[in-house]
Amino acid sequence: MSGMFGARLQAAQPPVQGLGGDSISVSADYASEDRESGSLLVQGNVRVSGTDWEFTAERATLKGTLEDAEQLQAQGAPARILFRNSDPAAGINEVEGRAREIDYRRHEDILHLLGDASLRRDADVLGSEDIEYRRTNDLFKAGGAGGVRTTITPGQRHSTESSPPR
Repeated sequence: MSGMFGARLQAAQPPVQGLGGDSISVSADYASEDRESGSLLVQGNVRVSGTDWEFTAERATLKGTLEDAEQLQAQGAPARILFRNSDPAAGINEVEGRAREIDYRRHEDILHLLGDASLRRDADVLGSEDIEYRRTNDLFKAGGAGGVRTTITPGQRHSTESSPPR
C-alpha cells in the first residue's frame, strides 16, 4: 500500500489547527492515512472535535487535509455530528445529526444523514430514513421508508422542503 500508514491514536494527541483556525483533536483506536487519495481513515471509538463542532462514530473518513477537510463520511450505530452556535442570527444555537451514515460536505455546508436519521435544531427534531440539511440557509429535505416525523417548538424560525433528498 504505497503512501499508507496506520497508527493507534491516543486521546492525548496534540490538536492541529484547521477549519477556520479551530484546534482539532482526534482520538480513535486506529488511523490510516492515504496520501494518494488525500484521505484519513479513523476507526473504533472515533471522536473528532473543533472549537464549535464535534463528531463521534465507529468509522470515519476525512477527505482532504485534516486542517482543511473537504468532506467527512462517518458510520456508526449511530454516528453523530454536532455544530454549536450554528446560526445565531437565525436563532439556531445547536444542530445535531445522528444516523447510521453521515456525509458532510464542508465547503458546500451540506449535511446528509442516511439510515434511521434524526436532525435536531435546538429543540426542533426531525426524523426520517434520509435527511439532507443545508446549513447556510437552514433548509432540509427528508423522506424515505416510514415517512417523516417532526417535533417543532413554536416561536423558532423554520424552513422546510417536501421533496425527497438528492
